[in-house]
Amino acid sequence: MKKLGLIVLVIGLLFAVVACDGTTTDDPVDDVDITKPVIEGVATAEISVGEAFDALDGVTATDDVDGDLTSSIVVSGDTVNVNRAGDYVVVYTVTDAAGNEAVKQRVVSVMGLAGFVNGDFSDDLNGWSTWVNESQGVAADFSVADGVATIDITEQAIVNDNNWWDVQLSQKTLALNAFESYTLNFTVQAESNRKMMLQVQGGGLSSKPIGEQLVDVTTEAVTHSFDFFATEDSSGT
Repeated sequence: MKKLGLIVLVIGLLFAVVACDGTTTDDPVDDVDITKPVIEGVATAEISVGEAFDALDGVTATDDVDGDLTSSIVVSGDTVNVNRAGDYVVVYTVTDAAGNEAVKQRVVSVMGLAGFVNGDFSDDLNGWSTWVNESQGVAADFSVADGVATIDITEQAIVNDNNWWDVQLSQKTLALNAFESYTLNFTVQAESNRKMMLQVQGGGLSSKPIGEQLVDVTTEAVTHSFDFFATEDSSGT
């Protein structure tokens, strides 16, 4: 009877050990943050040429653990050139403390003036009209290189009086809406200081929206900006 009692006791101890070992494998595991931050306020945008644009305006980022991450947003992708019409892809990236990354992108369209073609001279002089007053003994060559249009006045009358409109570079396909605001931006320079006349006219307009602007042209490239509106609709301006 003593031997039987010893065997029962040993078996009981084995069960106890197995039970203890089993409970150690069931300990809870700490939660791991695998949730990405949320970026909001990123949507397709349209602006007019010359209109200000802030890539972070209205854009926010939040995280379920770290809270507000707006100040940590990194903007990459295309740089929006508000002075050049086109589509630009802007990318927004933010990462939380656990390394979870969120990425969003949007297209920002810079809209040019209706009918305005090839404003950056990327397609030579396509869309532009040239004119020289040959009856006054004036001659000029027009060319484009690296996105810059050059007007080379090769002959100018000495006896006849010269006119400010003897050499012209223009577009004649613009469409203006009455009382809609427009901004005209351009960069110009010359070999020597001179004047240049700027006008918006024709296309059914009874008056010139910016009048007759006499622009100072210097040997340094200077960007000029003119805001204007028409009091009536026009086409072919």
